[in-house]
Amino acid sequence: MKNLEAISATKKLSLLFGNAVAIIALNSPLLILSVVALSLLVATSSAEGRVAAVGAFLRLKVLAVFVIAGHALSIGNDPVGTASISLMLWDLHLWVTRLDFLFGCLSFSKMASMVMLSAWLVATTDRKALSVSISDILRAPWLAEVLVGCLEFAVPRAQRGRRKEGRAGKPQLPKIEREVDPRSERSLIIQLRNKIFHRIDSWLQKASENFGSGSSHPSGRSAELTRDIGVIGMCALAILSTKVMMIFPGLPISPGHKNIFIIPIFLYAAYATHDRLGATKVGLATGMLNFMLGFGKLGPLEILQFLLPGLVIDLCFPLLMLSRRGGLLAFVVMILIGGLAGLGRFSGNAMAILLTGAPFLLILSMLPTLLSQMVFSILGTTLAGNWTLARAEAHRNKIFEVDDGPPGEGVN
Repeated sequence: MKNLEAISATKKLSLLFGNAVAIIALNSPLLILSVVALSLLVATSSAEGRVAAVGAFLRLKVLAVFVIAGHALSIGNDPVGTASISLMLWDLHLWVTRLDFLFGCLSFSKMASMVMLSAWLVATTDRKALSVSISDILRAPWLAEVLVGCLEFAVPRAQRGRRKEGRAGKPQLPKIEREVDPRSERSLIIQLRNKIFHRIDSWLQKASENFGSGSSHPSGRSAELTRDIGVIGMCALAILSTKVMMIFPGLPISPGHKNIFIIPIFLYAAYATHDRLGATKVGLATGMLNFMLGFGKLGPLEILQFLLPGLVIDLCFPLLMLSRRGGLLAFVVMILIGGLAGLGRFSGNAMAILLTGAPFLLILSMLPTLLSQMVFSILGTTLAGNWTLARAEAHRNKIFEVDDGPPGEGVN
């Protein structure tokens, strides 16, 4: 078992995929426990993997409470002939049976084994080799280029080499300066919108300077594809910037508040690329980077939280064209796209619920998270959607001068 970390990245990915299929497809508790035990044995086979796996497990403690309690607790009359613990909470009769509790533990163990195994894979595999293996499995050469190009700047600063300042020969995104009406300072909405513009503009600018792809391309590949890869990598890095920075420090913001920034960046990707699936590719690349860097709590399920919002926005691209007309129609379109994108962002949690059996109380407990994801996504599209599209159009057409007037009116 000690030599497992020396096997190729492709074999490790196959092992992770086999684990996921087994714990989903198997119905026998004994077989599930066998797969879980084998996965834990692999994940703890080396010191490096053990540290990563234990850390991943500890990050699941809140999910463990929700999953086990969701399965174990029931509301109503105590079932006749069933050994249980009767509890009283106001007017609700809560009871828990030993069998339901054990089933909740089994359900959680399925999720925990997959997350711990994925943590072991990432900790014991070279990231560039993992990037190439993922792109080979998915038959997407562009993905390896984006992942490798992003990794240098996505890892902690202590792990980077000395990076070069800027990139010779690569056009930089414009810094958009705007005259601010003093009267607008009285409006909280205007202040929030200006902060969103500033954050997104700053992240895109830094990501454009840092992304390590696009300066050259293999013979036979079009310059258009090269530019699209540059945009995909830039947007993936910009979205990752929201993961490592604290937004609204000190405020008890609900889950999903970073959607205010993330969803407009997906809009930018859909409009700035020539690829029909530009936003989807950004979501896939960002999800892979999120997984490889150990962000999040749900292992490979975290990929869906980025992949599906990008797919939603690509599918809604014709509606984005309608939104460029402005007026009430644009507002309604942005609400619709924001709500659907927020639903996609909830997908990782939804898959975790389905994987653990989806007990009624667990589903109810996750509804506030779903609502929060959708609300903040709608805020992002309605407040920054038109401005983001105008900026993307300027980039796509290589127009690097945008009027200082109100956002969204500089380019038609």
